[in-house]
Amino acid sequence: MEQLKAILSKRSEIKGWMIQVENIHRLERYFLLDKNEIATDQDREVRQTNIRLRIFVNKKDPARQGEAEKIISLAFPLEEQVDSAVRAALETDIQKWELPAKLDVEIPKLKTADLKMLKDLRKVMQDLTEQIYKASLKKRDVVFNSSELFLSNHDYETHLSNGLTHRSNRTKIYAEAVFSTLLGKRSDEYLEYQWASSLSEFSMDE
Repeated sequence: MEQLKAILSKRSEIKGWMIQVENIHRLERYFLLDKNEIATDQDREVRQTNIRLRIFVNKKDPARQGEAEKIISLAFPLEEQVDSAVRAALETDIQKWELPAKLDVEIPKLKTADLKMLKDLRKVMQDLTEQIYKASLKKRDVVFNSSELFLSNHDYETHLSNGLTHRSNRTKIYAEAVFSTLLGKRSDEYLEYQWASSLSEFSMDE
């Protein structure tokens, strides 16, 4: 992060920038049918960092500026990626505007994260796994084939060239299940899935 900021600050054609860093911690659990009972197939844990850069460049016309966004990869030289973003920004032409030196109002604290997930993602995974097992015992007109359950915490940091920073959290739940039905000699398979941002929005029976 500091290296990227230093590179941006040395470029005279760059009048301002925004960097958003997203740190993701995701647990994935896969289920299948084993001897007519649901069972855990495999678990995965993913930690990932995404960096998105947005730059603003000066134009010959002082009333205009250029802008560009770029996904930054730490696997490649940062200077080359900044060069690419600058070239793209210089190809654009929009009305000039400035980043605010300060915020006159407080940024609303939106409830985008589930506190239980932020505190202990593994415990939530175990609790939902038990709910999946219980739900699988209910008699249905369909046959369960497989399922996936993803839980993730997302930590965001936004840094502006004027020194302002903002931090926020978000949680996500994704679940899907594949079922099949048998009508005579014909077998149909279908997928059910659900997205949620908190446990209160998530229902295992849906």
